[in-house]
Amino acid sequence: MDNASKALVMVGAILIAVMLISLGVFLFTYARDAAEGQTDRMDEMTISAFNQQFTSYLGPNIKGSSVKALISIANPAGVKVKNGSASGAVVNSGNVISSNSYTLQEHYASTGQIDEIYITAGTLSGM
Repeated sequence: MDNASKALVMVGAILIAVMLISLGVFLFTYARDAAEGQTDRMDEMTISAFNQQFTSYLGPNIKGSSVKALISIANPAGVKVKNGSASGAVVNSGNVISSNSYTLQEHYASTGQIDEIYITAGTLSGM
């Protein structure tokens, strides 16, 4: 009878160990999924904040002085400001006439970030 009771205690210990390992794996997976969800939400917030710095400059009837300010923000951020005509040439501040009005429209990369802004209407000097 001694051997049978020792065997039952060993089987019980093995079952408890398996249950503890399973619980540990479950908790690790749950924590990892929660952390990945937080990272995804943080990425969305980062993209939204990045895009927000350009949205006030978008739309019709934007003055040339505002376009110049946009270009000074866009270039360091890696956003290309392009002529919306067929040429699609990159626009710099020297091409924008401050007194003219322009229409600006954004283009989004596959990541959701604004990667290009197109300028139409008005007259771009030297373009």
